Amino acid sequence: MTTEAAFDEMFRRFEPNVYAYCARRFSPSLAEDVTAEVFGIAWAKFDDAPFGGEALPWLYRIAFLTASNQRRRLGARRRYEEGFSPIRRTTAVSDHVVVRDELRAVLDGLERLRSKDQEVLRLAAWEGLETSEIATVLGVKPDAAAQRLHRARERLAREVASRTGGRRRRAVR
Repeated sequence: MTTEAAFDEMFRRFEPNVYAYCARRFSPSLAEDVTAEVFGIAWAKFDDAPFGGEALPWLYRIAFLTASNQRRRLGARRRYEEGFSPIRRTTAVSDHVVVRDELRAVLDGLERLRSKDQEVLRLAAWEGLETSEIATVLGVKPDAAAQRLHRARERLAREVASRTGGRRRRAVR
């Protein structure tokens, strides 16, 4: 298989994942730009690319670094002002209000955390990565990633509890 064919295969297989990663952090049009930048970098570094299941964490690492650079350019607040939609639908209006309020409390708590804590929580919750994959993305050992995730969850739980007066309906995971 030629280098171009191998890259095309990696792109076809993982572009939806990388775009989703970017779309959870930026507006759709900016997510497209960041995704394109990620694959441009991946092409430039393709000789170092792992294959198979290890390629996605490698691409997430590139996306993480690219997104970090983009956030620095945009400013921290703007990414939250682009809007969020409810995670799930509910039938009763009161349930919808509770879900919206809980989501807002979690997102506000997340925003108040350090950027390192925010990223490790997003990788686990939004990207669904295992600790070993998070370690690859962050460039740390798996034990360090597990500890960072644990501490970030604790900090987020404290932030949410302080915002909601100590009441939590669900564990923050």
